[in-house]
Amino acid sequence: MELLNYLRWQDFMDVALISIGIYYLLVWTRNSRAKLFIQGMLGVLFVYLLSFVFHFYVINWLMQKITQILLLVFIIVFQPEIRMLLEKIGRSMQLKNFLVQNTNKEEEYFSLQAIQNLVKVVEAFAENRTGSLIVIEQRNTLENIKETGVAINADFSEELLATIFYGRNPLHDGAVVIKGNKIEAVCCLLPLTQSKLRDRTLGTRHRAALGLAEHTDAIVIVTSEETGIISVAKNGTLYRK
Repeated sequence: MELLNYLRWQDFMDVALISIGIYYLLVWTRNSRAKLFIQGMLGVLFVYLLSFVFHFYVINWLMQKITQILLLVFIIVFQPEIRMLLEKIGRSMQLKNFLVQNTNKEEEYFSLQAIQNLVKVVEAFAENRTGSLIVIEQRNTLENIKETGVAINADFSEELLATIFYGRNPLHDGAVVIKGNKIEAVCCLLPLTQSKLRDRTLGTRHRAALGLAEHTDAIVIVTSEETGIISVAKNGTLYRK
């Protein structure tokens, strides 16, 4: 009980934050290629601890150097995963999510109308087995994605979207980016996911959809020309209908 008198609320917060960090590290490594690397790091740290306790000075010095090298290797090898993690943290802590007070009701209305019409088009694509890759831009800007394609900045319409993905149209290869009630760019290139897809029937469109969903808050819709299945990528997860 006397020990509690020396504990501050900061100490409890310190332990809680470290526990949360370890928990998310374990969750991250559970289904990632970092699992074996983390296990190796833990083995090295265990040997380092033993050398410190039993005063094995040579082994202790060697473990210090190996730990420094492994940390550098970890940053280099897992740079995509680290970047993805930092981007997710950044999106979740965006200050504008708390500061935005005024919403453009007209833009919001047209966006909802466009989405309702978009559902009809996507269902038609699925029925006719027309391959498509459609990106709905959210808060995160996709200017770098739009620059890889052709800017059209046209009002959304079912007919225009169907025409774009018509097989002989030179602009059908790539993604269409929609923002609000505008089709802003077509034939855009998306980053491919580095994650392994369990379903081997998923192709490049699905890898591109998941890749963008891992790095931004965009919603990406895919229709497969082989199966007609509709897939939706959001927040780093691919959902199939």
